[in-house]
Amino acid sequence: MKYFIFILTALSVSLHSAGLKDIYAEYFRFGTILNASTVQDKSTTDIVLAEFNSITPENELKPDATIASNCSGATDENIPVSLDRARSILDFANKHNLGVRGHALVWHNQTPECFFKANMPSNSGGWASKEQMNKRMESYIKNIFAAFEKDYPNLNLYAYDVVNEAFENWGAGLRTDSEATGGTSNWYRIYKNDDFIVKAFEYARKYAPAKTKLFYNDYNEYAPGKRESIRDLGIKLKAAGTIDGIGMQSHLDLDNTSYPGPSVADYRTAISMFAKTGLEVQVTELDITAKSTSMSAQADRYRDIFKEIIAQKDQVTAVVVWGVKDSQSWRSSGNPLLFNNSGKKQSYTSVAALIPESEWGDGDASNPGGSGGTGGTGENPSTDPDCEPTENYEPAFCGGMDYSKVMDNDTYPPFEGSCVFIKDFEVIQPNLEATVLVNGVSNTCGEEWEDCPYNEKLETVDGGYYVYVKSGAINTYEDNGWQGIEAGKKLCKGTDAISQSVVSPVQVKVLKAGLISIYTHKKTSVEVFDLKGNKLANYNTQGFNTIELPLSKGVYILRVNGKNWKIPIY
Repeated sequence: MKYFIFILTALSVSLHSAGLKDIYAEYFRFGTILNASTVQDKSTTDIVLAEFNSITPENELKPDATIASNCSGATDENIPVSLDRARSILDFANKHNLGVRGHALVWHNQTPECFFKANMPSNSGGWASKEQMNKRMESYIKNIFAAFEKDYPNLNLYAYDVVNEAFENWGAGLRTDSEATGGTSNWYRIYKNDDFIVKAFEYARKYAPAKTKLFYNDYNEYAPGKRESIRDLGIKLKAAGTIDGIGMQSHLDLDNTSYPGPSVADYRTAISMFAKTGLEVQVTELDITAKSTSMSAQADRYRDIFKEIIAQKDQVTAVVVWGVKDSQSWRSSGNPLLFNNSGKKQSYTSVAALIPESEWGDGDASNPGGSGGTGGTGENPSTDPDCEPTENYEPAFCGGMDYSKVMDNDTYPPFEGSCVFIKDFEVIQPNLEATVLVNGVSNTCGEEWEDCPYNEKLETVDGGYYVYVKSGAINTYEDNGWQGIEAGKKLCKGTDAISQSVVSPVQVKVLKAGLISIYTHKKTSVEVFDLKGNKLANYNTQGFNTIELPLSKGVYILRVNGKNWKIPIY
């Protein structure tokens, strides 16, 4: 079987046909941009389809492109929006199953001034109040995501820049209403602090599809002072459970004599700093100008920057170059990209050469990428070439599920609905009345432990026991030795368990119509959404609680401390 799979891989990604999306398939998504003009150019789209698996509309999703002209028909409670200017790009991405990065919702630039005025449609009456802007911002964000849901329900909108460029050009602090900080911000003019950022992420988390990761995005992100400000914002929003990642624009420059580069060391410091927050990192707008330097020097800088990105591959989930060909770039005089009108440049070769052919993959897969590029599913499968996935516990060993609640590793006993892999048979002690499956064998305990059938040791599978807790729980046991896994995911032979994101364990159970019980081991932020993104509940909880919710049969999204998990209600 391993040999057969290898042959398929070798045929699908040959030496001559592999693009950057394939070369980096086991690392992260590799993307570029399109605009309303370049999406019509076949020579450009041919490159896109061969090389990339992510598209960012260059300007067509920014506020001035999506808010009705002159704020026509807008009220504080309803901001009309349209995706029409992005439609040709979104249609292209949808047709070819390309991931899309949305860019951007809240930005001081390219946002109509009327949006900030007290009398919005007439663009008069001074500046709006915070209360007005909160309503407008929420309506705008809600309507944008509703438009995606209506017009592109199957689009892989895997990431969105919620707030863009809120910090000053250089050094610490927010961009203000003074030109001295790098350009005036009407957001700051009204709020005078970062409340607009906090609110933007709160609203985006409320209305964005569960699959869409939410990012803060900025440039000069490597500059001392500014990078610390971005990091601190990320930590603050992460604590609130409203952000998934930090976007590093990475508009770099070999010609700037006052601040050349940046230096590779400064870039290394920034990307490492952001990665250590535990948030995802995406390089969102990469280009490197080389107007007065050689193409060889540019290729060397691309190589060195990509080495730093690869060093943080466990947190990096996408890299996007800001354009396809030099002639199409907003910085065209600096020849900043990987292609020119003649084809691949030295910079392309330097980037492609960093990954040995033995590590190439298939960037056209539905979930391209390795540790980070799984399209928002939370998977982190082993990339060990000697790892042979075992599938024999799917689905019987884990209750026939293609989902699972998540438990803390080696900390708490498995609870109802979870599936664990246990190396030591002796720790399998179900509570009385519990129903568990051990290696696919289902049994229910009686009134006494002696009535449980697990006194007789079962044969191991993959060196241990797959335990699915159908009802009840397994007792706390000293030296547990269990590892939480997601049912339906692959476990590799020779490893303890697949690596998974771990959050505080949560148990949700329907007691009767409209009433659920929820249990969390730790103080936990919990939100419940339907599959359309409508929020049904928002609260903090710890221990056992009973709450009333209008939940009928179906599947819901449980957002726990910012992480999304599907829960079925039967």
